[in-house]
Amino acid sequence: MSKLAIAKLLPTAAQSFPTAAQSFLDSAELFLTSAESFTGSAESITGNAKVFPTMLELLLTDSCG
Repeated sequence: MSKLAIAKLLPTAAQSFPTAAQSFLDSAELFLTSAESFTGSAESITGNAKVFPTMLELLLTDSCG
């Protein structure tokens, strides 16, 4: 591509930059929200795993009388 063609594209590229930057920021925000959700799910699974042996013991105690 010639220097003249590149020079003609620069104003358009410059105008689209704020939109691209905002899109990037929106994507980053969604990524962080997803990461927080994943962390919450992992904490929930960990909590359930800690409680499971106690629940199983209670069920066996109740059913075996």
